[in-house]
Amino acid sequence: MILGESQNLPEKVRNLISDIYKSDQRMIELVNNLLDISRLEQGRMANEPQILNINEIINSEIDQVKPLASNKNVTIKAKYEGKSIRQSFF
Repeated sequence: MILGESQNLPEKVRNLISDIYKSDQRMIELVNNLLDISRLEQGRMANEPQILNINEIINSEIDQVKPLASNKNVTIKAKYEGKSIRQSFF
């Protein structure tokens, strides 16, 4: 990863590079999920239920919108009352 090779950069720049990398990974995951949905609809793939940690998913989404919210003086908080839920692929 480029961040590992750039330890001489200021922390703000490293954080921006890290955010860009995370956004890129999310985009790749989104495209792969859309391809999986297409395969499911065509019957070329089976739906396999899985256990997900909803807290991780929520935290990831909050991290993505936090800069936009901060620009508008909005604070986003999450309150958790469970550990994980069983959820299907969709």
